[in-house]
Amino acid sequence: MITDSCILCNAIIDSQENGIKSKIENRLLYSTESFIVTPCISPIEPGHVLITSKNHYQNLSCMEKDKFSEIESILDYVNEKMPKYYSNFLISEHGAYDYEQNSGACIVHTHLHLIPNCNNSLLAFDKILDFTELDSLYQIKKINFPYILAATNDIFKIYRADNVPSQMIRRLVLANKGEINNWDWRLNTNQKYNELTIKMWKDV
Repeated sequence: MITDSCILCNAIIDSQENGIKSKIENRLLYSTESFIVTPCISPIEPGHVLITSKNHYQNLSCMEKDKFSEIESILDYVNEKMPKYYSNFLISEHGAYDYEQNSGACIVHTHLHLIPNCNNSLLAFDKILDFTELDSLYQIKKINFPYILAATNDIFKIYRADNVPSQMIRRLVLANKGEINNWDWRLNTNQKYNELTIKMWKDV
């Protein structure tokens, strides 16, 4: 289902219907049956992309179990095809419980951030939020509270995210890089990084 009022639902339509004429942040880089990969509208690093569900879901834990293998296939793809860019990536999601307890998400629609060179940001998450380490991504199906997922190639953690501030993921990742002021994606778009991201994926 597509929701007219959802920014990401509209981004998916733009990406799929307009191709290279879509907005740069909606440019289709890769897709599976249930997800698309596009540049992030406000990338932290060149290569920062969003993995967004084609249909409107609240969060990854609400999706059917078979969708998790698609996320894993996307991670396998970047590991195999683009290790030069994504060897030290962080993948993270604001797991909105509802519109009030949205885990810091600005948009309640399943989307995961895949950010190169940021896997050491887990330490920043660990210092602020209580967490549980998961054996696999599939265990997220058991979560029934607002969460933040933060993972690397081989570590999956779920952080309790009650009443966290907006854009908590961006705040923590940027703070870990020594940047504390430029966390708001609405104010800090970076078209140059998106151009580099598109080139990375096109060169595969």
